[in-house]
Amino acid sequence: MTTFNTAILDLVAKPLVWLSGSRDTVLALNTAARRVFATVHPPVPAAAVFGAAAPAVGAWLAGPGAPEPFCRLTIDCTTPAGPRRLELTVGDLPAGAEGVLVSVEDHSDDVLDGSAENAWRATLADVLQSLPVGLELYDQDMSEVFANTESSAMFGYSTEDVGRLDDWWVVGYPDPEYRRKARQAWYDAVALSRTTRADVRMQDWEVTCKDGSRKLVAFRYRAIGEQHALLFWDMTERRSLETELRRVAETDVLTGVYERRRFLAAVAAALGEAAAGGEPLTLLMIDIDHFKVINDTLGHSGGDEVLRTVGRRLAEGVRIDDIVGRLGGEEFAVLLPRLHGVPAREVAERLRTALSGAPFEVAGERLPVHASIGGTQSPGETDSVDTLLERADQALYAAKRTGRNRVVFFGDPS
Repeated sequence: MTTFNTAILDLVAKPLVWLSGSRDTVLALNTAARRVFATVHPPVPAAAVFGAAAPAVGAWLAGPGAPEPFCRLTIDCTTPAGPRRLELTVGDLPAGAEGVLVSVEDHSDDVLDGSAENAWRATLADVLQSLPVGLELYDQDMSEVFANTESSAMFGYSTEDVGRLDDWWVVGYPDPEYRRKARQAWYDAVALSRTTRADVRMQDWEVTCKDGSRKLVAFRYRAIGEQHALLFWDMTERRSLETELRRVAETDVLTGVYERRRFLAAVAAALGEAAAGGEPLTLLMIDIDHFKVINDTLGHSGGDEVLRTVGRRLAEGVRIDDIVGRLGGEEFAVLLPRLHGVPAREVAERLRTALSGAPFEVAGERLPVHASIGGTQSPGETDSVDTLLERADQALYAAKRTGRNRVVFFGDPS
């Protein structure tokens, strides 16, 4: 007979009785059942637990019409704790374990000694079932022995659909490589929890549900001896909201490009990568020519529309890894990671043409808009953000001074 560690049964509030394959021997009782039957040293004959009703219980469990899981039988019996009216329910043992697991509910007219504690345990079971987070318990063979209501509701699978953790890997993580990473994270959490005797907060994992939808789920794991407890909750909406809030916080509301602080942080990060890898980068500073005239002519709403169009044309004119930001007013900037020399100058000229090549449509009018661009290149060594900005600003000033609507790089002949 397959060995089954019954310690995990003590985590269940309901009384549980494990009977042998022949149904005539009680192999184990959990803590709640020992309170009901006052029997503490199984294995014992079934009659030592169910009294004269033991043959009826055995016949019900083993007869030609043997009940399916979750079928019920009510019996009157004399237990070591006295006469009782009990309702028995057939449960599932972990795969490979022989015999039958029966849960017990006491419907006697009187009240058991210690009934306050029993009532509390029953209330606890209801609480676990109604938790707004998923809770699952697994035995040492990774077979599920308890799953609360939220666990099934979250993913759409019941214990009958997927009873073993190995089955979950396949349905919850259909991509083989992602599944491999999720499994490894689980076993790492098991090892850490057994070492520290504490719960382990795992990273969020994307789980595929029964209906094909995907949810981002946060997991917290705890080893309990050889058994396993898993607590989890749906983070999909929260992470989506966090992403949106981060996007709003980092984005210029008017133009949709990076706001100043986020853009400068990106420049600092790119400088660090450039210094580590020896790869140069280019920074472009872009200023709309005669923007005050545009504002005076069209009003601030017209000026805002011009700024929105500038932001859009710049974003459409760069590579996927390039970053566009608005530094303030009519001044924009573009970061070109891993680009320098002639290719960087070509991008700058392409952006200038994207702005000045076609009139802007503003309030029903076609308006020519030009911009000056100043650029500087970092050799990927020890440049700071301030140094880079200062050089680009000097180049931009030179572009303005020498006629506007042109590209000038720092160090170009005057």
